[in-house]
Amino acid sequence: MLEVDLRPGRIAAAALAVLGPASAFAHHAVPQTFDMEMLTELSGSISRVELVNPHVVIELTTTDESGADAIWVVEMGAPNALIRRGFDPRELLVTGRRVTIEAWPAKDGTNSASANRLVTADGTAFNVVDGFGLSAVRIQAGNASIRSQEPGDPVR
Repeated sequence: MLEVDLRPGRIAAAALAVLGPASAFAHHAVPQTFDMEMLTELSGSISRVELVNPHVVIELTTTDESGADAIWVVEMGAPNALIRRGFDPRELLVTGRRVTIEAWPAKDGTNSASANRLVTADGTAFNVVDGFGLSAVRIQAGNASIRSQEPGDPVR
């Protein structure tokens, strides 16, 4: 007869062994998904907020060239990483709040982007970049025109 060890620590370890690789695979590399050669500025109102790992994700309602509403899905760093940088998404990402976001747009042309910095209506700027992808961005780009920031860097 097969004996199975059902102690909680063993169950958690088994679950991590099975599910861990799947969650790591789900986290995309920023340079492969977003156009790191093109920073774009998005201004609008926050219409939805998801405070989840590995990214904070917001929907930003902007106005396109024709004057129609356009919804952008914008991802930022992880909630705890943002908080360590002095940006508390629970307080600052409020539905209806107007913000301007400097971001790298998706390579596939969809209205999605990876944020570099967020500026509130009063002009306060925050580094909200996804730190996981930033190292790859700097290595791959080798380009001083990409103005991303590391945690602790002054906001430019």
